[in-house]
Amino acid sequence: MRKQGYRIPLRIREAMDSCPGGLCFSMPDGRPILVNRQMNRVAALLTGHTVLDAEALWSELRAISAAGKQAGAEAPWAGASGAGDADILDFSLPDGGVWQLRRDVLRDGGQTYIQIGASDVTELAGLSRALSESNRRLQALQQRQRALLANIVQINREKELVSVKMRVHDELGQCLLATTQALRGGTISRDSASLAKGWDDAIRSLSNIPLEDAADASQEAELTAVAGMIGCRILFTGERPAGSGTRRLLYAAVREALTNAVRHAGADVLTVSIGRDDAGYRVEISDNGHAEPGPIREGDGLRDLRRRLEQEGAEMEIAYRNGVVLLLRLPFGAKQTGGGTND
Repeated sequence: MRKQGYRIPLRIREAMDSCPGGLCFSMPDGRPILVNRQMNRVAALLTGHTVLDAEALWSELRAISAAGKQAGAEAPWAGASGAGDADILDFSLPDGGVWQLRRDVLRDGGQTYIQIGASDVTELAGLSRALSESNRRLQALQQRQRALLANIVQINREKELVSVKMRVHDELGQCLLATTQALRGGTISRDSASLAKGWDDAIRSLSNIPLEDAADASQEAELTAVAGMIGCRILFTGERPAGSGTRRLLYAAVREALTNAVRHAGADVLTVSIGRDDAGYRVEISDNGHAEPGPIREGDGLRDLRRRLEQEGAEMEIAYRNGVVLLLRLPFGAKQTGGGTND
């Protein structure tokens, strides 16, 4: 490479002009030494002029990038970044191409030169946009999955509660009809025992509705079914909490752990180990996924779970033991929805 003032051999110029990328070599003050045709073309598309002063051109390109004025620019292909002595800018050109320009400082003995290169990264930009769109669709799918996991148990609980209420309604109707017929037919004394039993059964069923025992009992089955739908098994070991309030805290934690295990670790088995001591229940929820070691960041789901647990006097810790593990301390007397305890 020669300083300005020396003749550049014609063959070198021709070779540079045949290069598919843009090249510009200049002195530190911006005086061009060698600029090929592609660099002049890219510079003209971006600034309206060819390379006259390399340093002034780079300053102008940085200003265009900072102001976001380049035609059709789309992130991340419009911006500035740096790596050592390198300075990198990305642009979408008016002709639809995406080019990356890079400025490097070259040193040869005691002399310093500036190199500006331009590379066509249109295909890479297209792949990046396709990946971003794929990630967007995946995030939407994950949100729907979270909504499914969050709502399916509650929806089925409500359906089962409606079914219980309808059954009780039918029992009460049958009791009223049988009593009315006995009064009209004068058989009330003869049928009193069967009528009393029917009324006792109906009243007992009616009093059990607020407890929602059947709905509580179904939550584990519902979670297991949902896990199977997304390709995961849940293995429960140990004694289940006795009260519905504590069970609901447990199943809320299992639901959140299931979501994270499948989404972030690719797990297909979730293990829920339950023990108890004088203070309450000790629960460890782990999976067989492949989560990377390192700091564990709590997302919205885990933060909401922690808040709910702490409101009920429970505790949660997150550990890493060949994967992410949830450690819970659940009290015996956790509240049910709607107040009161059931332990």
